[in-house]
Amino acid sequence: MAKTNLVRPSRDGDQSHYLWEARRCLKLLSANTDLVEVTIEGISPTEGGSGATVTAGEDVIDIAEYFGSEDFADARLVRYMQLKHSTSHAHKPWTASGGEKSITGFAERYRELLKTFPEDAGYGIMRGLWLDEARNG
Repeated sequence: MAKTNLVRPSRDGDQSHYLWEARRCLKLLSANTDLVEVTIEGISPTEGGSGATVTAGEDVIDIAEYFGSEDFADARLVRYMQLKHSTSHAHKPWTASGGEKSITGFAERYRELLKTFPEDAGYGIMRGLWLDEARNG
């Protein structure tokens, strides 16, 4: 009887995410950036400052990067990222339909951020990215 490891592809994806995220965190050490915070699996607990926190779309955020401030209203740029990795389909390109949940989550988040921070969100402060980190190292 052959042994199988049913969780191996998931663990490979987790390991890939951790390594990719660690490389992003190294940017915090540079004096040539205004990157002030990197969060993993969600947003900064201080993103809303002393005001309201937007939770819409939070479940699709693998990494959030905050430039200038971790408070959304004071940030120069907030970059939300959803990482995709597949060891079982490493040479198969991701499709728009494969990213439907991520795209919908980013759209919901943007809509709520516009309501909560109308003077900030509409000026390009938020960037939502859907990345295949195996191809975009």
